Amino acid sequence: MASDDTHRVVRALEDAGSPLGREELAARTGLDDAALRAALAQLRGQQVVRAEGDAFRLTYWPSGEHCVVCGEAITDRQFYELRLEPRCSTTETTRTGPLHPRCADALLDQYRLGDAA
Repeated sequence: MASDDTHRVVRALEDAGSPLGREELAARTGLDDAALRAALAQLRGQQVVRAEGDAFRLTYWPSGEHCVVCGEAITDRQFYELRLEPRCSTTETTRTGPLHPRCADALLDQYRLGDAA
């Protein structure tokens, strides 16, 4: 059953705590190639899993591994994603990066204090 296979893939990625290559993911889930491909296709279609090169990761993990404010590693699912977009139509791309919740609060407090001055 596909849903059981998808649960096995998600569980394996959560247990690993980092992206896994296809071979490692197959070994951890015990799925054959066809079942793994089907589970990954379903999870990618639902935007639960993202491919990064030859590895797969859960979408709720940050794209970057370190906080853009303090530089420390983000070690759990509790984080914010900072997204900066250009104000006008330019060739510049959107910039993103993860922040710890405490760093996001400090950044907002600093912004608010700047507005009060």
